[in-house]
Amino acid sequence: MNTHWRRWLALWLIFPSLSVAQTPPLPMERSAPRVTLTLTEAIEQARRQSPAYRSTLNDAGVADWSVRSAYGSFVPNLSVSTGMGYTGSGSSTFGGATFNQSSPALSS
Repeated sequence: MNTHWRRWLALWLIFPSLSVAQTPPLPMERSAPRVTLTLTEAIEQARRQSPAYRSTLNDAGVADWSVRSAYGSFVPNLSVSTGMGYTGSGSSTFGGATFNQSSPALSS
């Protein structure tokens, strides 16, 4: 019995393809029709359909506005403000203290 297994092992080592189940060949598949694009057409198609390209365009717009904002901090700044107030006569209480004012006051 030992020699019987040795013979099978020797055949299997010599002809390993005999021990593998043979699969029938696949029928020929029709190849997809070929489409010819020019370089310009390929670039335009990539620009329309590429999410990475669209993301890059969006990031470029944000970067442009960031540069514009940074230049704005170098521009001189001018501000003007004014105010006017009126306090009538009488008394007011603040924090437990009472303040009396005998005449009205106008401030600007």
